[in-house]
Parts: sequence; C-alpha cells; structure tokens
Amino acid sequence: MDYVNLGRYTEAVEAYKQAIRLKPDYADAHFNLGLTYGQLGRYTEAVEAYKQAIRIEPDDAEAHNNLGTAYDKLGRYTEAVEAFKQAIRLKPDLAMVHYNLGVAYLHVGDKSSAFEVYKILKELDKDLSNKLFNLIYK
Repeated sequence: MDYVNLGRYTEAVEAYKQAIRLKPDYADAHFNLGLTYGQLGRYTEAVEAYKQAIRIEPDDAEAHNNLGTAYDKLGRYTEAVEAFKQAIRLKPDLAMVHYNLGVAYLHVGDKSSAFEVYKILKELDKDLSNKLFNLIYK
C-alpha cells in the first residue's frame, strides 16, 4: 500500500523505518523517509534522512536538492546554498535546483549571486528564470 499517495504520512514514516531496519543501506528508503518528513513539516528529521541517503548514494543530485530544501525550511540558508551547489555540480541541467539556489542566495542577502544564477537559469527554464528575476527585484 502506498501510504504517501493516500496522505497517510505517519504510517509511511513507519513503513520506511521498517524498510531501513531490514536494509539499512537502502538509499531510496532514506530518501523517501526524507520526503515524508517534509510532508509532515518535520524538516530536522528530513535533513537527517537525506544525509543518510547521500551517505549511501553521494551522487544523487535530487537528494542534495531536497537536503537543501529542508535546510531552507529550517532557516539554515548557508547550508542550503551548499547543498544546492552540490546538486548542480552533479547534474547542472536541473532548472529547479538553480532556482532553489537563487532563492537561497536571496535568503542570505546575496543578490549578486542570485543574479548570476538567474543568468544561467534563463537558458534552462524561462518561467523559473522570470520567477527568480521577480524575486530579486521585488
């Protein structure tokens, strides 16, 4: 049963924890646990789950992006910037990660870096680049 799609996040957490107990190095279980914690607003726990997923699969750009998002939700913007930058190093064509990095730069007050991200993003995704531009100059 897919608890997440049913909105049964607490049960999903328990299912992912059980999967991890059975197979501790199952990166997808850690990743999905992080997603589920995020749905519950439990971002500190999401950070730990994503870190475990990354420990197992360090080249998973999506896990680095989601780690950055969890850090951002916690107000840990410098750490978010680093996580997003790592995701981009791994997979430079992910437009949403560039957008997330630009927003994180704005959170730390670095409009100049956010604008540099915008210039890259406009080559990847016009809508997201416009959205970032509007945030930079609002």
